[in-house]
Amino acid sequence: MSIALGPRGSGVLRMVDGKPGHILHWCPGCACGHVIDIHAISRDGRVVGWDGDFERPSIGEPVCHEQNGSVCEYILRAGVLYYLESCTHALRGKAVHLPEFPLPT
Repeated sequence: MSIALGPRGSGVLRMVDGKPGHILHWCPGCACGHVIDIHAISRDGRVVGWDGDFERPSIGEPVCHEQNGSVCEYILRAGVLYYLESCTHALRGKAVHLPEFPLPT
């Protein structure tokens, strides 16, 4: 997977090259990137969606990532991650601003 910057070369989101409709952001709770399929159908049957903003993005539905027994579930509104109580990491129940995606070292 390769990633690309937003249209102005900045922002907290990245586009996933070769996967139209997929965006990537850094999750400070999991200390890794999360890919979101903005055309996916949420648990309640609605399209996840994205408002197109690379600086202060909003996602239309709660997003859940599960990996190796860990759960990260959040709502993203105006560039703020609102971690739900179902999260298994230290940011469960907290709200944090979406950080810049770290540059590769």
